[in-house]
Amino acid sequence: MNDFRWGDLGGAFVFAVVVLALVFLVRWAVLNFTSEGHWVYEIDTEDGSLLYIGECSDVAKRMKRHVQYQSKLPPGHPRRWWWDADPAVQANMWPSRVTWYRSKEIAKAIEKQRVRTKNPIANQIRYKGVISGGD
Repeated sequence: MNDFRWGDLGGAFVFAVVVLALVFLVRWAVLNFTSEGHWVYEIDTEDGSLLYIGECSDVAKRMKRHVQYQSKLPPGHPRRWWWDADPAVQANMWPSRVTWYRSKEIAKAIEKQRVRTKNPIANQIRYKGVISGGD
């Protein structure tokens, strides 16, 4: 009369847990491996003062672009700050600190917030219109 078996219910429960685990695994993989992650980086001077904060998708390319752009500026130009960076940063072409974020929007927001709170020397030109930095 009664065909109900607890074993069948247990099997259905295990199946549901496995399906949910796969859904969460796929979601995690999509969010972490297909996102357009961005970096926020900080560059210090030789004495440890914060010189510059930026964001980018490729740190190595961004460091090269800093050098290329600033090499074209005349000595004493207010946007020429690369040569004030820590010699280790210049030699390795790698910032003092880097942090990865899942999206460009998050990285830009973090960069802007850090610039406003940490007040790096070279960023004052972009965010505050203050002419500073240089040789």
